[in-house]
Order: sequence, then C-alpha cells, then structure tokens
Amino acid sequence: MKTELVHITKNKPFTTSLVIAESVGLEHRVVIRLVRKHQSDFEEFGFLNFESSKKRGTQGLKTEYAELSEDQATYLITLFRNTDIVRRFKIQLVKAFRNAINNLERLRNQKSEPAWQFIRDETKVGFKWMNENLKEQLESNGKTIKKTHFINESKLINGVITGVFSKINRNTLPEQDLKLIADLQRFNARLIAQNKPYDERKACLISYVTAKMQPKQLTANNNGGSLC
Repeated sequence: MKTELVHITKNKPFTTSLVIAESVGLEHRVVIRLVRKHQSDFEEFGFLNFESSKKRGTQGLKTEYAELSEDQATYLITLFRNTDIVRRFKIQLVKAFRNAINNLERLRNQKSEPAWQFIRDETKVGFKWMNENLKEQLESNGKTIKKTHFINESKLINGVITGVFSKINRNTLPEQDLKLIADLQRFNARLIAQNKPYDERKACLISYVTAKMQPKQLTANNNGGSLC
C-alpha cells in the first residue's frame, strides 16, 4: 500500500518522521534522532508533537515518531545529504503539501455553498430513514439490535461506491458524491423495508450504481420498474 505523504489533523496538513524516513530510504531511528537532537530548532516553527505508532517494534516497544508541519518537514530535509532520492522526495513533498492545502481551501469554500449543505443534510436524513427501517426489520425478525448493524449499513453504502467497505468522512466529499450516497441510502431503505437480506441488497445497490453510470439502463426503473 502506498504511504500517504501528507495527512490532515484538525484542519491542518502534516507529515511524519516515519513517512519521511521511508520515502528517502533511511532508518527511522536515524531520522527521529535528528529531530530530537535539533528539537529546539524545529520548535521555532511551532509546537513539535511526538506520537507512538500502533505497530509494535521488533523489541516489543511502540515506535515513537514526530508529526511535522510543512515548515518543520522542510527543515528536516535540509539536514539530509542532498542525494537524488532526497531531491526527488522534496518535489513530491512540496506537491503533497500544496495539494493538501488546496483541498482544505476547497472544503472550506464548499461548506459555505447552500447547494452542498442541502445535499449533505439529505444524506443525514437518508441515513436516519435507512436505520429506522433496519431497526424495524431486526425487531420483526427477533434479532438483538447492535450499533454494528447501523455501522455496517453505512459501510455498505460506502463500499458500493468506492469498493472499500470502510468509513468515509462525508464532510470532505463533493456534491455529486453526496447525491449518490443520498440516492443509495433511500434505495437501501426501501430494500430493507422489503425485508431483503444483506447480500441481496448489496447486489441491488451495485446494480443501481452501475445503472447510474450508464443512464440508458435507468429507463426501466424510471418507468416504475426495478433494478432488482
């Protein structure tokens, strides 16, 4: 899996000493030692945050790493020898930070648009309707209701769209993606009300998305037919 060079924390872009070490082919212990040695220099660019990775090290200890702002990451790279791989990584990191900053600006502008906020509210309404129908289905089938049931439905919608059945921060999505999510939630709510099992609903939702990508296939559905 390709390592993400820049991540967003509290609406600010950061990278880590782990990412930088991996990207330039250095052992992380060498990089984090540099950060610790020159910590006061890094702190001239702002607070320097240290975290521990969830992955265990070879000696059973968690790996400490530094979370670095754009300025701090730039300073760290100046401490390396200017090899070909380091020079290439500088370009990649500059672009990654620029893309992250541009994306944050896009999100700020997007949230101020009434059309985007309207469709975002629609996804919340659809999510509530879907969960209410699921709750009724589970109760009618004599099943114990668990929080994971509702989480799995949300992941189902996300997975049908992206192919990855996991959480998505919907506040970061553009209007057209939110509209598709809202449509899928309403469709899934109807399927749940028909007491269709999970695997059958999944197949129906995938067919629905496929048809959305090919408008001509929607004719039957628009005339009152069904994709399932």
